Amino acid sequence: MIILCGFIPVYGLPFIYGLLSFASVGIVAGYGVIMNHNVLQTMVVAFLPHAVIEIIPILYSVAIGMYINKNMFYKVFHRKKNSEKFKGMLRQGITSYIVIIIPLFILAALVEAFITSRLVDIFL
Repeated sequence: MIILCGFIPVYGLPFIYGLLSFASVGIVAGYGVIMNHNVLQTMVVAFLPHAVIEIIPILYSVAIGMYINKNMFYKVFHRKKNSEKFKGMLRQGITSYIVIIIPLFILAALVEAFITSRLVDIFL
């Protein structure tokens, strides 16, 4: 989704979408503080093991989306001929998505399902 936002010529849109991905963690942590839960322990045990792996594809997709977004912005508003071709950007985005982003999200899901759930059972 973040990469696809890059094709919309609104400069910075993928960055904002990526920022919202991280803001949800802050909202949940803030709710935990309000409810007087041990947020630090919960975040370390229930979030950190798979989040370390999840952060990488999110940041990578933001970087790809911003690269595509910059080229689309220049193409639409500055009529730059030396910007990347649309097909090339689409091919690079799809290749990165299939080769890097999806496998890392699958790995994060496996860690969340099998390792994080065990850690939560043991420590929380």
